[in-house]
Amino acid sequence: MGRHPQVVKTSMLSLPEFPSSSVEAVTLRVVTAASLVLAGVLLACGPSSAADHNRAGVKHFEAGRVEEAIASYTEAIRLDPDSAQALYNRGQAHFTIGQPEKAVPDFTRAIEVDPKDRQVALAYAGRAMAYTLMGNDDEAQSDFARAVRGGFEARRLLAMIDEIKAQR
Repeated sequence: MGRHPQVVKTSMLSLPEFPSSSVEAVTLRVVTAASLVLAGVLLACGPSSAADHNRAGVKHFEAGRVEEAIASYTEAIRLDPDSAQALYNRGQAHFTIGQPEKAVPDFTRAIEVDPKDRQVALAYAGRAMAYTLMGNDDEAQSDFARAVRGGFEARRLLAMIDEIKAQR
């Protein structure tokens, strides 16, 4: 059979076939099988890191499955409480479904976690919009100014805030 193993197909796994006379070959076959099973289990379990859960949340959000997005972001935050991106994303999801009172703490925590982040202006803008929806115009104005200082386009944010005011 030579040094190159052939592949043996089993019900779900494809394992290399090694000569059975060698202890090393048997050990290698067992380790290979265990590795394949573990990889399958990990894939079946879905996302495992905070970044994986955040990415899954983004996909849910983009597909309009906001509740599923919130669940994914919440798991990302459980795994990494200092994930400014997951905090911002969950805040945005809560705002999207009309829960500004849940969005504000997430935006606030995102700002606290990484105040120097280049995207902190997004958290200030999100919080300004949430405050506007809640009728807290003074807080909204303060965050509006911070968002603009951070690089958020003033005209764009003002248009969004005006739209929210018209709807409340």
